Amino acid sequence: MKRIWNIGAMVLALAIVGANLARAEDEIGKGTVLGTIKGSDGNPAKGCGIKLYSTAVDASGTPSKKAEAVAETTTNDKGEFKIENLPTGPYRLIAGVMFKEMAMADVKIVAGKPVKAELKLQGRKTRL
Repeated sequence: MKRIWNIGAMVLALAIVGANLARAEDEIGKGTVLGTIKGSDGNPAKGCGIKLYSTAVDASGTPSKKAEAVAETTTNDKGEFKIENLPTGPYRLIAGVMFKEMAMADVKIVAGKPVKAELKLQGRKTRL
């Protein structure tokens, strides 16, 4: 009876270790971008929309015009945002408020090292 109990405990322990390893493998090579968005008046941009685009790069490392939205979020009341679990590589961050103001920054996600982005929105020029 004791032997069956030990085998059962070992199977359970292996299942737990396996689940943790699978989760760790998913997080390897992932990074985070976080930061603050301020309005053109210098105050935190509350509820500002943010989109993160993957940026394809050519052999020289130059971003191409092929970009795909991979994540989006909005800022909190302090103008802060955070996007986690991103594969490493180059991205373009675009923040904006209802066609009035926008800002853009290129960031490079590095595994295990959060990337900070501080942006200030600028008014958009309107053509008639």
